[in-house]
Amino acid sequence: MVSNSLLPESLPVFDGQPFDFVAFGPHPDDIEHTIGGSIIRWSDAGKRILFCHLTSGEAGTYGSGELRQEEARAAAKACGAELLFLNFEDSNIHDTPEARRAIIAVIRAYKPGAIFAPYYHFPLMHPDHEATGEIVRAAFRMARFKGIDTGQETHWTRYLFHYLLPPDVRPSFVVDVSDVLERWLEAAHCYESQVNNIPNYYNRIMSFKKTHLAHHPAAEALEPFYCDQPLDLADLDLIRL
Repeated sequence: MVSNSLLPESLPVFDGQPFDFVAFGPHPDDIEHTIGGSIIRWSDAGKRILFCHLTSGEAGTYGSGELRQEEARAAAKACGAELLFLNFEDSNIHDTPEARRAIIAVIRAYKPGAIFAPYYHFPLMHPDHEATGEIVRAAFRMARFKGIDTGQETHWTRYLFHYLLPPDVRPSFVVDVSDVLERWLEAAHCYESQVNNIPNYYNRIMSFKKTHLAHHPAAEALEPFYCDQPLDLADLDLIRL
């Protein structure tokens, strides 16, 4: 594989089998707090899932990079996912050719059936979220091109699903996580450095799970996802529960 400073010296092999899902997040906790309930449900259904954190969250107000990596390991285990850290710099993620090639290398290494990343235009959020969404959105399409040489086979992933959606974006689908809410809370609280210190943080992350409840009155919590392309009914086994 072509050397890239944003990647570990070598990508872990795990068991060598493709993952059903690879979820990308800029910081430890972004994936788990936003779509952790869905991940738990998919893991329970037998899906193989990899969390790929671009940074260690080292620029955050609370907790060090080392502490947040430790919290991330506990959270991934609670969600039933494997874990990978890249070498991007917290609060300095940008959509560059090197960044795209790093994500292409991850996609080609783990050959996911679907990819998850933050929504790519949400100005009120941390700019790392938008940048991660933009990088993954480009790499998702470029990983199939033979002319981009990373020393790996190309890989075509069917879908990219975005999470952490702004209020004006209508989800392509939602996942009811009411029945795993207690387990999600346990996973979410693995990040004590964030949940216990950021003012009103718990209410903020819960607000995303309550945004669409008016359309699903029987649910306690929902996690919304958006896809740029129409979903083909023939492919729904990817996300079926």
